[in-house]
Amino acid sequence: MAQFKKSSYAVLVAEDNMMIQKMIVNSLKQSGYKKIFAAYDGQEAWQILQEEKVHIIVSDYYMPKVDGLELLSKVRRSRNFWSIPFIMVTSEARRSKVMFSTEEEIEAYMVKPVSPDALNEYVTKVLANRYYPDPFNKYFLAGKAMLRNGVKQDALKAFQEASSCNPRKSAPYFYMGQILEESNRHEDAIRYYKKCDDQSNNLYVRAFDGLTRIYLEQKDYISAVKVLKKAIDASPANIDRSMQLGECCLETGDIAGARKSLSFAVTISENDEKTIEKIAKFYYDYDMLDEAKEVLGKAYDNELRELKVFNQFGLMAKERGEYEKAQKYYLAALQVKPQSEIVNYNCAVLHIAMKQYGVAIAHLNRALLHYPDFATGKQLLEKLEKFTQTEDKNFETLAQVTEGLSC
Repeated sequence: MAQFKKSSYAVLVAEDNMMIQKMIVNSLKQSGYKKIFAAYDGQEAWQILQEEKVHIIVSDYYMPKVDGLELLSKVRRSRNFWSIPFIMVTSEARRSKVMFSTEEEIEAYMVKPVSPDALNEYVTKVLANRYYPDPFNKYFLAGKAMLRNGVKQDALKAFQEASSCNPRKSAPYFYMGQILEESNRHEDAIRYYKKCDDQSNNLYVRAFDGLTRIYLEQKDYISAVKVLKKAIDASPANIDRSMQLGECCLETGDIAGARKSLSFAVTISENDEKTIEKIAKFYYDYDMLDEAKEVLGKAYDNELRELKVFNQFGLMAKERGEYEKAQKYYLAALQVKPQSEIVNYNCAVLHIAMKQYGVAIAHLNRALLHYPDFATGKQLLEKLEKFTQTEDKNFETLAQVTEGLSC
């Protein structure tokens, strides 16, 4: 590291607390870094990335507009910036949040308050590993670049070399497992995924996801349950895993386990309506209607709770092809609010699928009578009226137009 010159590297600092931002910038300057760009949030940081050469990002977790995790995801998924080292700084010390962040591949995670010495040590170490890599990091970074470019077999060899340099690091095992899984070499993939047991490495939890995918394909639900429990214990903030665990528990006949897992998913959803609706649909698909209704009831506001619950049940029933049942749910919702543009629109889509075009038009007209600016309803009504007026009616074409439509 004798050739390492701090003044040659540009640091991007994203922090909305101006006092902390100033402290971080000043600490880095005092330690020898000269090129420092400061951003108030992830949105400003992303803009700076488009305009300036940046070698490392130091970002807060919680920020307005675009937070640290969103910024990290944008960076890792970008064509030009995916390999930039990323250090996350936050006051959030809970383990679940730490693991949720590190699953997106960060180089380091620092908890506030951050001392100048610790900050300098982290930044310098991360930069040195990236730009003056030892043999392990050299092979590992080369493997990631090859994998990103689709050269999977060469990437596999590079990761094998990296693991030979340092067998205790689990990241190469994860990527080897990923490559082998995609090549349908499932037993070899399982072997490498199982080697990812180093909890200091940010990819070992995602190795559990790989094992889960393989076990589910093999319909080995018992093994999938064991792996999912380990993943959730390490990173509880992932709702999809809790839902997967609920599904696997149902497949093994563990109803109590399924309820417990799905209840936990509801808890960590923080009453996000879209997430709650996803969980309710899961219950509905397994004919657990009481649970679905209870979950939706807790998520919706009191004023239109019943209408929204029946509307969601209608959507779920339609998706399963249970048209008559969907119709009953929509009618129940309309009893609560007959003029609802959302429910009338969904009724129209349902009746189009049932080839009852007159009824569909009536529902759209009812919605537009009370909500004349309902643009989505207007568009569907125009298409439907044009369709019904042509002699050569092609039901498949209209069905394709309305497929997936709902409000």
